[in-house]
Amino acid sequence: FLRYIGALQRFLNCANVTEEPFIYVVQTIPYRFFPVVMLFFPLISALIGWDFGPMLTAELEATTKHRASIQSTRPHVSNYGATSMAADAEPSSLNTLPKDKDEDVSAGPLEPKEGVPQRWFNSAVPFLIVMIVTFVGMVLNGRQVAQAQGLAMTLVSYVGNCDAVAALIWSSALATWVALVMLLVQKIFSFGEFMDAWVIGVKELLEPVLILISAWALGSIVADIQASSWVASSIPASFNVEAIPVLASLLACVMSYATGSAFGTMSILFPLIIPLVGMKTTKAALLHQAGGAIFGGAIFGNVVAPIADDTILTTLSAPIALPGHLKSQSPYVFIVVANTIVFGHLMVAFNFYSVYVGLLLCILSLVITILLFGQSPLNPSRRPFFIICYQAIKRRVKRSSSHHDFRGSLPEESIESSVNVDQRSRLI
Repeated sequence: FLRYIGALQRFLNCANVTEEPFIYVVQTIPYRFFPVVMLFFPLISALIGWDFGPMLTAELEATTKHRASIQSTRPHVSNYGATSMAADAEPSSLNTLPKDKDEDVSAGPLEPKEGVPQRWFNSAVPFLIVMIVTFVGMVLNGRQVAQAQGLAMTLVSYVGNCDAVAALIWSSALATWVALVMLLVQKIFSFGEFMDAWVIGVKELLEPVLILISAWALGSIVADIQASSWVASSIPASFNVEAIPVLASLLACVMSYATGSAFGTMSILFPLIIPLVGMKTTKAALLHQAGGAIFGGAIFGNVVAPIADDTILTTLSAPIALPGHLKSQSPYVFIVVANTIVFGHLMVAFNFYSVYVGLLLCILSLVITILLFGQSPLNPSRRPFFIICYQAIKRRVKRSSSHHDFRGSLPEESIESSVNVDQRSRLI
């Protein structure tokens, strides 16, 4: 991501944007409606305690069945991915394989070996080294660049002009050696086992790296052939430029869902959308909205696309089936993205209200959605408020129609007498 911020400079220059790439990325954060609102949606659902749709069905299934003990039996993955086992099932009836005492059941070098203590700091220390050394390396490298080019000696200038790739290489190499020393000292891995795991870890990253390189190449081709200039000249003068952020968000959602790559989507759309906005308008706010729409829409595929790395890692990190995970999560994600496009990008782009009002309305609409359609998994007999209102209106209409039918079946003398009685009662 840091390397990508540096690559934005070329696209911002095409749009006549004088801001540093890092500053531009920070200013687009409020306009990333989908990821910001998506962070609040699970929190709102958890605080209210209600769910709806396939997620509610999965929770009801998990709460009504006995859960298998991880220590004694292997968990059963249900249709929705909830860890459970039948109430009357014995552990031996599950699809578990008998284990031999001398058999190594680990799936490979990336799986922990049996009998080896799993200590949290073996993962936390290398991770913290990557974070700290990367930031320090960026500051030191950026400081040298700022001194050589006579730029402002500020932290923002350091980060915006540094070589992030070099800092990442330094931090990754140092973290690898620290992890090696820690595992050898604790006698968890031998040097050969460590190298096997390291090679397989690199192999796991090869595919997303190739996808990212291909996306960068395609983005460079789009910029070199000046595709944005051709698109800008093809758009009629009557086209409203305020609609570009909405279209950018829709394109980013579709492309990220199809490719499963957020960085790939950004690399393709930025050289096309940002110069286009720069040619059509000089409003800085609209440029930030367009960038935020691309950044936010590109995350959509990472959340719900079946081929996205994040989706696959989610299912691997817990006993969750991929179809069940997608089935239970997809309604939530599509509701959030629909709310953010309507109450966020569309209304803010056409200046109906500010971006922060748009974020507040998006969150408020999700609260109303949960209150209307949600149910508590702990109290499934309580019907959703929407169903209660619908049935109440239906009963009221039915009672009203039956009352009119009854009055219509009476003779006129009876109706007149009832009217006179009503009038006398009012006078009294």
